[in-house]
Amino acid sequence: MAKNQIQDPLTESMPAEWSNEKKIIAKDAMRVLQQHYPKWKWGIEFNDDPATGGLDSMVVRLTDILTETAYFIRAMDIDRDRMHCVMIAGGMLLEAHGLSRSRNRHDEVRGLKTTPAGLLVPDHAAMPETNPGYAKIKQQSSMLR
Repeated sequence: MAKNQIQDPLTESMPAEWSNEKKIIAKDAMRVLQQHYPKWKWGIEFNDDPATGGLDSMVVRLTDILTETAYFIRAMDIDRDRMHCVMIAGGMLLEAHGLSRSRNRHDEVRGLKTTPAGLLVPDHAAMPETNPGYAKIKQQSSMLR
């Protein structure tokens, strides 16, 4: 690798079947997440529209804590020039789990319920109802009570 070349940590884990569009969006999203929330581990996934096969939504996950909670961003809401939507998603995921936006401290997680499988259930007050995944997450976690 050349001395000044930056290695993209997402490149190696990208599924081969992703389109170039998804790869570009994922790289840009990961870059924003790593810039604003360093030291946290993130995951990017995509959902396709079953009718058209086109991009339906991007899914942002906080992968270094045990949770099934994710933030869904509809394709039409992905602001590809700034990826501000991804910055908001990352911040909300951290806050919903009682974690700091600025440092990677797992000991901050407190007061949250866990599922029988040991997964953290987030504070739903920190997840806005405009997040398409919110209602589904809220319904799933209420079934665990």
